[in-house]
Amino acid sequence: MLYQKEFETSAWGKIYKRSVIADVVFPVGKIYEDIGTIYKFILNAKRVVYSNRKIYYYLQRSDSIMGRPYKKNDLDYVYQAEKLLNDIKNINDKDLIRAAESRYVSTNFSVLLKLKKCNSDDEIKNELISNIRKYGLNMFFNRKVRIKNKVAWLLTFVNYF
Repeated sequence: MLYQKEFETSAWGKIYKRSVIADVVFPVGKIYEDIGTIYKFILNAKRVVYSNRKIYYYLQRSDSIMGRPYKKNDLDYVYQAEKLLNDIKNINDKDLIRAAESRYVSTNFSVLLKLKKCNSDDEIKNELISNIRKYGLNMFFNRKVRIKNKVAWLLTFVNYF
């Protein structure tokens, strides 16, 4: 899930036992709240079953959160991913931490691409680039990481943004 290969951190398309959800709540008033919540369900689960059978189709509209131009609250995506990363670091599992770092880089890159389209806020761009660079080297040599994330890291060094 954190490497974004078989399934995503999104809430849709998943079924949970009530006991897995337990006391976990989605943050109120935040967007991209699923990235800061779904991993907790997975950590609570004794077993996770995945099917790649296509039985659900997701329509992405141009005015959806993912399709619309950058807005300040898009940074919720980065903050939720940072919370995920920090919580995973507390588990102290090296492989899981590497996966969470990859997801964090991907999140920062997504917001950075939105910012690039609107030529907005150099301070935020620099912070996102710094976040990507921080974990990029470990991620670059991890064979489980998507090529897209590795390219994102490399692009931060060639003045693409």
